[in-house]
Amino acid sequence: MDGQSSCDYCGCLVPALEAQTQLGLHACDKCLAEICDDEFPTWVDRAFAASALHRRGISFSKIEGLLARAASVVSPWQLDRVRESLNRANALYLEGYRLAALEAAQACWESSNGLYGALSQQQAIVIGKKVLAGGRKGGTSSRQVRSGNGSKRAAVLTALDEYTGGEAARVATVARKAGASQRYVRMILADKKSEK
Repeated sequence: MDGQSSCDYCGCLVPALEAQTQLGLHACDKCLAEICDDEFPTWVDRAFAASALHRRGISFSKIEGLLARAASVVSPWQLDRVRESLNRANALYLEGYRLAALEAAQACWESSNGLYGALSQQQAIVIGKKVLAGGRKGGTSSRQVRSGNGSKRAAVLTALDEYTGGEAARVATVARKAGASQRYVRMILADKKSEK
């Protein structure tokens, strides 16, 4: 049973399900549109846009922004379907089917979140391609960088050969001198022991 609730602003009676905003206020759509200072697209009824935003968290402006950004990633027919659904939701509201209009707007909001996922995935693919294109080295040159004369491994090996102190401070001193971590020094020491 729905029941009635009175608008906190004009006092008119509104069905309770359609009255409460996310902030807990009770307002009719007309008062909600008047008191909010949000910007809404011109094609949507201001009262409907305010109701969708403050009752369900649905932002028509964000949906429009996502549709514009997704034009390069998603097929045009998919974008057209979302736009048609938004127009249908607006028409339902204007015909007096407020709850059905909010449900339809909720479905569009969730669809646009799917577009956001597609945009994020496309951006990750582009970044991945840039990394692959610029960061690859051949196996030989990669090994030379890791173990050649100017490598950190070579610096650790030189520091180990030059070290004359006690066994307890050897790892820490060599790590500091070579600019490497103590873990890396221990790994090289283990490699040297296994080679013998």
